[in-house]
Amino acid sequence: MTRKLQNRRDSNPATARRTGTAFTLIELLVVISIISILIAILLPALAKARDSARTIQCAANQHQLAIAFAMYQDASEGYFPANDKAAVGQVQWDDRLGTYDGRQLSQGQKNRVYINTNNPGVLYKCPADLIETDITLRYAGIGFRRTYAVTIGVPGKTSSASRGIAGPYHNTSGGWAQNTREIRKTSRTIVLGELPFSKNVLGYQAGDTMDQVGISNRFRNKSHDVWPHGVGRSNWLFVDGHSQLLPFDATLAGSPAANNPENVGWSTSMVGSMWDTWK
Repeated sequence: MTRKLQNRRDSNPATARRTGTAFTLIELLVVISIISILIAILLPALAKARDSARTIQCAANQHQLAIAFAMYQDASEGYFPANDKAAVGQVQWDDRLGTYDGRQLSQGQKNRVYINTNNPGVLYKCPADLIETDITLRYAGIGFRRTYAVTIGVPGKTSSASRGIAGPYHNTSGGWAQNTREIRKTSRTIVLGELPFSKNVLGYQAGDTMDQVGISNRFRNKSHDVWPHGVGRSNWLFVDGHSQLLPFDATLAGSPAANNPENVGWSTSMVGSMWDTWK
């Protein structure tokens, strides 16, 4: 009799289906815990892969800009593109590359305070730079963010601090740019680096050059939003055309500034560093 009842229960399809597929609460919790652990393991790896991809794309941008620089120099007797003085005009180094970087800017577009075209030039913005355009510029519908800036310099070897590629718009060195014939150590001399901030936009004077004093301040303050590849680390484009991810202090090697990278001032000599085009 007992055996017949057991057989009857086993032959009931609804009962058999319920006992064969149902999960207990403990089993569900175990599955959820395993999924949570896998997510916790995978998310940092995915984030790291994303950051690596952005860093690689940033270096690729700089390599393409190196080609534009070389084309400009071929047409300009070896000179790098200069930044106009404020009293003269608004043509900046990236404007001058507008003939060679695929944008095909007209002279009228180059002369504007801001670049405002349908072809903003994605090469000039690192994909890891997430700072938005200044709100005033954004509401005005002008200004495409730019990440990169050329190193600050002045004519001749009179300054031990400003020995870079081009003069800034705001002083008498505006309009001057270095010639590649003067640069002997091309693989150890920086052309440009990353200077992310909201008013660094294409064709604009703010952010046309980068100086070691400002970068030192950022290095000291550990401002995460202005270091797209981790605090203290940037992609740097060199005169020979290669791009390299380096910490800021490594760029100071060979100069007195290397002794105290968090407190570089205008009186600190940059002679011998990667910022020095005259070495």
